[in-house]
Amino acid sequence: MYRPRDFGMGDFWFLEGPDALHIYYLEFADEPVGEFREVGIGHATSTDGVHWTEQGRILSRGQPGAFDDAALFTGSAITVGGRHYMLYTGLTSNDRVQRTGLLISEDMYTWRRHEANPVLEPDPRWYETAADVGPDTWVAWRDPYLWRSEAEGVCYALITATERGDAPRHERGCIGLARSEDMLHWEACPPVATPGLYHDHEVPDLAHINDRWYLLHSTRLWRYSEEARARKPARWCRNGTHYLISDDPLGNWEVPPVDVVAGSMTDSHYAARAQRIGDDLLLYSWGPVRRELALPMKLEAAHDGSLCALYWSGLDAFRGDSLCEPEFHGLAGAWQQAGGVLIGAVDGEEAIAGCERVARDLCFTATVVPDSEARAGIGVEHDLETIAGMVDLQTQEALIGALPSGEILASVPWDVSPVIPISIRIVADGEVISLYIDEQFAVSAWVEERKPGAIRLAVAEGSAEFSGMEAYELNL
Repeated sequence: MYRPRDFGMGDFWFLEGPDALHIYYLEFADEPVGEFREVGIGHATSTDGVHWTEQGRILSRGQPGAFDDAALFTGSAITVGGRHYMLYTGLTSNDRVQRTGLLISEDMYTWRRHEANPVLEPDPRWYETAADVGPDTWVAWRDPYLWRSEAEGVCYALITATERGDAPRHERGCIGLARSEDMLHWEACPPVATPGLYHDHEVPDLAHINDRWYLLHSTRLWRYSEEARARKPARWCRNGTHYLISDDPLGNWEVPPVDVVAGSMTDSHYAARAQRIGDDLLLYSWGPVRRELALPMKLEAAHDGSLCALYWSGLDAFRGDSLCEPEFHGLAGAWQQAGGVLIGAVDGEEAIAGCERVARDLCFTATVVPDSEARAGIGVEHDLETIAGMVDLQTQEALIGALPSGEILASVPWDVSPVIPISIRIVADGEVISLYIDEQFAVSAWVEERKPGAIRLAVAEGSAEFSGMEAYELNL
């Protein structure tokens, strides 16, 4: 959806202005410059949350010897008293400690370094420091997220950190805390969340939904502790965006039974942020694989308090030409039509049907009734294959796979019942295809050098009924 002209896009953060939404992001070079690829902080603006205008770099690495001369990592911005403040992470070539710097702006476009930088670093009373690790290990103190308590008149920063202690390193990843009364002077506080599950809780972000607080963070499977794997069924261990729940943003954070809102066993949506656009709270991220801003999803809390990412109907505003012309016709396998229903069944080979209008960015929906042995769904043509978002009743999974090769590109556990109609939606955005089931996000997959293709109905196992097909090009 958005990629800077000269760089990939790393982690990002938002700041609302009077006339536009501002996004700041790590500029990610194609090759490392020194040890890291993060070479600057870029800036873009938007009036709709979908289309972005690049505004140029606001910050480059510091001069040699500075606390931020080796790399710039993730930050956060906030407006207090008519002035704009940004905390960001700096890495120096002098040691292996991550530190926090401060930028100040009067207009959201031009930012200056605070003369007393860095303003924060790990406090040995609560957090791991250079004295606790070997010379080749980075001390975690990054990704500050700014939140202001108007009742206290205090601004807090939630920080990716490591708790001091004797427990295994993968159990000591925590959300650190710092506070400031004037935005210039900061003091470290005890950790705000210590779940004891992951090596790192990257890019913390707060969302307030239905009087409860949700603390988003991202982690990967290799950062799971043995305790996390023991506590969670293997099918719920994933890469991607996780979350905690609390009644108070400063304490008593709980790990829900399923703590992943967007993830998979393969590469997934990462570094997610919650941002309100109009009446909708949206979830933004980058990935899978690509260093670009992904299309946003709607963020909601279910009846049990669990967090859900849903298809955002705001994308309907970019509806283009219909792709369901001419009529669907069988291309492989056995197909029959009964009224307005198409029935496909595997007959020695996968069953594929489709229309022949071609597009690259598109949205495609259909109602599917699979039989008890089915692996079925909808997709888009790519080279000589069909890339399809499917439900698999045998394995109880939602997946994106390629036919006829049978390659699984991405999958997640998903409870699927036969006979009951299932609404399936795929959104193709460049090289990424996302699958939604009953409008809830399931999984995304990256398809290298994906070309424009025609829409397809797909049955890899068993049989399935398809009806209510609607597809259109997305003019993004």
